[in-house]
Amino acid sequence: MNSNAHWKDRQYKSVIIEDGITAMGSYAFYSSSLSNIIIPDSVISIGQGAFYCCSNLSTIVIPEGITVINADTFRECGNLKDIKLPVSFGSIGKQAFSGSLNLKSVIIPEGVKTISMEAFQMCMGLTSITIPKSVTDMDMWAFLRCDNLQELVMKSDAPNILGGGSLAAGPDPFVVKVPKGAAGYGAYPWNECKIVYIESGPDKPLPVSNLKAAADGRNRTRLSWNASSNAEGYLIYAQKKGKYGYCGVTSGLSFIDKKASKKEYNFY
Repeated sequence: MNSNAHWKDRQYKSVIIEDGITAMGSYAFYSSSLSNIIIPDSVISIGQGAFYCCSNLSTIVIPEGITVINADTFRECGNLKDIKLPVSFGSIGKQAFSGSLNLKSVIIPEGVKTISMEAFQMCMGLTSITIPKSVTDMDMWAFLRCDNLQELVMKSDAPNILGGGSLAAGPDPFVVKVPKGAAGYGAYPWNECKIVYIESGPDKPLPVSNLKAAADGRNRTRLSWNASSNAEGYLIYAQKKGKYGYCGVTSGLSFIDKKASKKEYNFY
């Protein structure tokens, strides 16, 4: 998909990208009226600022295979409330989610190594965020002006703080929860935070990967996915007709939703 021009300021509400497309250009949907978009598994690259200023965007699923969220990708997406990053992920770019004021939940998967400058700047909806063991570098301004962010939950030793200054996030003193025995939190700038040591429990299951959906008859959708380590079972939730709710549970690697909407998109 080409960069910018065609979609800017257009009034399209929903877009389906055809399977086989491998890349989305820089600022591809900049300032468009999109409220939801389906990105196929074939896409392996999303350009800088692809959804910058898509103020109506509320739902998006990022496919496995994407390894980087580039700078400005979801900047100023004021209606975006939650996002799940794929397990293939490696880094979060500069101002990737900056100004997404209503973003309340971000799942950063194990495998992400870098959280860049102002990546979540002014994400006022965030109150807590978990930093996985894999993160080795985090910019001091990654959570700048996240005024309601109450805590960081760290899963391992202290990552390197890029920029060399204080963590600019949340209230003062800022709470950082770390596992007992974790190293590096006695040094600057961590020693300016309120460090709370917690007992480490069993690792949470990783997000499932390679989630696929296919029609399976009238008002039926078959889901399948790859196994998640540490998972004993899978709870299935879906968004249908603008409402989010429980579908079922399984211990296997597939599930049939027998009440799928045939007139609108189903998001799982």
